[in-house]
Amino acid sequence: MDNLNNQLQLFETLFFESLDSLLVLDVEKNKFIYFNNQTLKMYGYTNIEFSEITPYDLSVEFTNNLKMENKQEEIILKGWDKFITKHKRKNGEIFEVYVKSKKIIFNNKIL
Repeated sequence: MDNLNNQLQLFETLFFESLDSLLVLDVEKNKFIYFNNQTLKMYGYTNIEFSEITPYDLSVEFTNNLKMENKQEEIILKGWDKFITKHKRKNGEIFEVYVKSKKIIFNNKIL
């Protein structure tokens, strides 16, 4: 790749066209800041709807702030984690998901 613009375009294509659901969470605000098309298909939300929800809205297992915060803190301390949990779609259907999570520090912010 010759320039930054081409690299950004490649990243966006890889991210948004992935067959896996990919999400980037702003841990401080507890909001998803990036998510791909596969995520929208899997959960049944539109882009606008998904941008307004939090991990609490998806999780069946982590149903209170303390449980969710403890899991997020565990991931931050360890640097990564993988686990099977249950989530719910927009229509209320509950399903199992295999979560692979990685702490990322970008622009002095933990994602």
